[in-house]
Amino acid sequence: MSVTVRVPGALRQQTGGRTTAEVEASDIALALEALESLYPKLRSLLRDEQGLLRPKVQVYLNDVHVRFLQGLETPLNDGDQIYVVPNVMGG
Repeated sequence: MSVTVRVPGALRQQTGGRTTAEVEASDIALALEALESLYPKLRSLLRDEQGLLRPKVQVYLNDVHVRFLQGLETPLNDGDQIYVVPNVMGG
């Protein structure tokens, strides 16, 4: 499936300023792997040392948080949009 991954401003330095990436994937986990393959610097920001998604990273599929779907195993359809949102903390 061809899907669009939307990259928020907080991560665009790692994507050379690109706001979206088109990837081929059948589920959310594979889409994130494809995104990290295109932009390897994203991996350390999205995943911990064990390869698990960092707790502060939120993932949405077409405006629905994946925790309300099937998590990272949520299947994708052509044209879906994935939003990767790291929580930004400030003081």
